[in-house]
Amino acid sequence: MANKLYSEDLEELPPGSSLIESVRNFGYTFNTAICDLIDNSITAKATEIVVHLEWNESDPYIYILDNGEGMTEEDLAINMSLGSKNPNDKREKNDLGRFGLGLKAASFSIARELNVFSKTKSTEVAFRCWDLDLVEERQKWLVKKNMPTWASKFPAQLKEFGTLIVWKKCDNLKKTAIKIETFRQMGADLAAYLGTIFGRFLEKKQFSITVNAENVKPWLPIPPNCTPSAPEIIEGDVKIVPYVLPHNSKFVGKDYDFYAGIKGWVAQQGFYVYRNNRLIVNGSWLNLRDKKPDTHYSLARIIIDLPNSLDKTWNIDVMKSRVSIPAINRDKLEAYAKRTRKEALDVAKFRAKSAGREFGSKSFVWEPKRSRSGKLMFEINKEHPVLKLIKKNYNGKSSDVTNFIKLLEKSVPTSMIQIEENDDNIDKPKLDFSLPEVLDLVKMALQFTDDIDKPREMAIRDLVEAEPFTSFKDEIYREFQK
Repeated sequence: MANKLYSEDLEELPPGSSLIESVRNFGYTFNTAICDLIDNSITAKATEIVVHLEWNESDPYIYILDNGEGMTEEDLAINMSLGSKNPNDKREKNDLGRFGLGLKAASFSIARELNVFSKTKSTEVAFRCWDLDLVEERQKWLVKKNMPTWASKFPAQLKEFGTLIVWKKCDNLKKTAIKIETFRQMGADLAAYLGTIFGRFLEKKQFSITVNAENVKPWLPIPPNCTPSAPEIIEGDVKIVPYVLPHNSKFVGKDYDFYAGIKGWVAQQGFYVYRNNRLIVNGSWLNLRDKKPDTHYSLARIIIDLPNSLDKTWNIDVMKSRVSIPAINRDKLEAYAKRTRKEALDVAKFRAKSAGREFGSKSFVWEPKRSRSGKLMFEINKEHPVLKLIKKNYNGKSSDVTNFIKLLEKSVPTSMIQIEENDDNIDKPKLDFSLPEVLDLVKMALQFTDDIDKPREMAIRDLVEAEPFTSFKDEIYREFQK
């Protein structure tokens, strides 16, 4: 009786063509869309994957060609339908797909026309095309089957088997690639991105990828010869290996810049989640509490390996670019993250202390100090030989130098430095000056400007435009503009 249709049940009409516009807004970027298509090529056991971006006089098109197993006419018809796979179905161990949406959703996010040519060893070339303009015009889910006349212009590599995908009417691509220089840069950025996401495959030479005839080079988050900071952990089917990378002084030549990755050292810290050797998360603390990117923990990288059987448990999204830590794993990952971050901080601190022992305290201009309240401050090294030379040769009052040093010490832009390192995520610094200190500095400055005959009104106006004087503008005018 479970299948009985009750009187209150309604049978809905098939979804309207407007559904396509919703599919177009899944959140793909150009890079993640290309990755989704390459996943299909890998599943089809391709050994050569070619990506080409053609400017085509401001009407760009993209094609992706592989030498995988290809599809028959029947297979292609199935794969061109939306949701051609059930994400709950059991799949082959190395299958990188999940929802059966990737080919269509990724393509529609960039282009209005998706053309697919495919050939197996035993069948002729099959063809299907989704043209969203046709769907909108006819208000029907129509798929083109007739081979287009322009097909002969594309590569002839489908002699034996493989798949060729062509994106045309790339309206969303043209919103960002407004000129050929931008378009070319997109190709370069794509190559670096693909080298990151598929780095393990490329490193083992399981297949090759070219972008605009240039070979994509692999990038892995852990340098060779870098040993784990703790033994690997096995949690069911999940493998976790924490690493603390060497201090930057240990890298040779351009290696330091290379291992900064496509996001830079600060943003590349954290967890790297691989699923069947395909990178899903490229450095992130995965929203663990109180765990945010920070320069102090840039050397901390933790590798997580998942099988595709845990897709649902880890809530891997359609674009295969995000995960959510299951509740059962959260506390342990929290502990691994805390320990690895501490070890990364220790490496940075140890190197700084070693440098101090190696070069001597007189070599450093700044010295870190803690106030009674525990606040970190930086003071000028009074024993620095250059400062001693300035004091010796300065003919004015010694208090001038002392007051200027105080100004420097209270104006160290530590927060501003963090802003530059952390993509503007830090609040601007608040300078810790009292009113008497500021008035003393103004008095000293005005005495100097009086000596060089600079008008006092002009001198005050120039001063109040700079920190720390800006915050005391009214008090300065009341005290000195009489």
